[in-house]
Amino acid sequence: MEVKEKWKIEDEKETEAEDSEQRDNIKRKGKKPFAIELSIAEAKLIKDKKNCAKLTEQVGELTSEAEVRLKTEEEIIRECEDDVMATFEDLQLKTFKKR
Repeated sequence: MEVKEKWKIEDEKETEAEDSEQRDNIKRKGKKPFAIELSIAEAKLIKDKKNCAKLTEQVGELTSEAEVRLKTEEEIIRECEDDVMATFEDLQLKTFKKR
């Protein structure tokens, strides 16, 4: 959780710095305040889309990793079940032979 919070704080600081820089650049170009805010909103939207794409990719990777782990765990369970059944059958045979 700490990593996510740290990332969020760093991202907010970066966004604030970018916003300030964009305002300064736009003011130098002589745009009106509404145009400045609109330009900043557009820049934020582009950044959010990039972040969304990154997060979507990460979710896909995590999903793939989870599926692999699940398959591995299912295989381990099947192997254990097979071992248990084999041991049970061996015990049955030994018990039957003793009689």
